[in-house]
Amino acid sequence: MKANPLCRILSILTLTLLLTASDALAMTFSQPVEIGLVGGTPPGGLTIDGANWNNGSLFHISWQGHDDTTFQGDTLYKKGVAQFGDEAAPLYFYYDWDPAKCRGKARMTSATAFDSCCVFSDKNQTKTKAKGMDEGDSCTIFRIPTNDHRVLYLLKYTGCVAGLETYVLMGYQSNGTFVKYFDTSEILPGYYGTDRQRRRYIWLENAYCQGDTIVVEYLDTYQKKHYNRNDRTGAFRFRWDDNAQWFGVEHVFY
Repeated sequence: MKANPLCRILSILTLTLLLTASDALAMTFSQPVEIGLVGGTPPGGLTIDGANWNNGSLFHISWQGHDDTTFQGDTLYKKGVAQFGDEAAPLYFYYDWDPAKCRGKARMTSATAFDSCCVFSDKNQTKTKAKGMDEGDSCTIFRIPTNDHRVLYLLKYTGCVAGLETYVLMGYQSNGTFVKYFDTSEILPGYYGTDRQRRRYIWLENAYCQGDTIVVEYLDTYQKKHYNRNDRTGAFRFRWDDNAQWFGVEHVFY
C-alpha cells in the first residue's frame, strides 16, 4: 500500500520545522563587545573608563611638593563603586585602594585574599565574585551578546608581567546575583600543574565566539621558544551545554 503523497509532504514539512526550531533554540554567542576598563597604576590609585557611573573618592599623589589626582591624563580613584554594562543586569566594581593593604596581593592564588581591595560582584556583593587587580595590571570588561538575551560579562585580566593573563566569565542571574562559569586561572593548573613559573609561559592571547562556544587561544612560549604574540599553540574551548546549563571545556592543540 503506497503512502499518501500528502502525508509524505506533511511529514517532511514537520521535520523541517522541528529542525529549524531546534537550530533557533540553540545557544549562539556574538563576538565580545568591550564596554569598560579598570586599571591599576604604578603610583597607586585606579583608572576607571566606560562605567555607567562611578561614585568614588580621588586618589592623591604627592611628589616634589605637588598634590595630583591624575596619572598620564587619567583621573585616579581610591575608594568607591562603579557600575558597568546593562542597566537592567549591571556588573558592579567595588574598590578600596590602600597601597599598603592591596599592593602585591592581586597575584595571590586566592581571589578572596584581594576582596578587601577591589572586586567585581552584584549590587549587594553576595555570592560569586571576581578578583580585582594589582598596580600596573588592568581588567577589560566585555559583554557577550546571546540569541536568548542572556547577560554574560567576560573579564580579561592583563598583568604588568606577561603570562599573568586571566579570563573570567560571569553570568547574570534572575535573582540579581552572578554565577562564575569559568576562570582560566583555576583551569590551567589542571593542564600545566601548579608551578607558577610554568604557568607564566602560557600567554592567553585572544578570546572570540564561535557559535555556542567561547574560544580562548594561547601561546606556549616554553614550547615555541619565542615570544611572537601573533603565533598560537592551542586554545581552550568553552562550549555551552543546554542540558547542563553550563560550559564544558576542551583543550585543543594547533
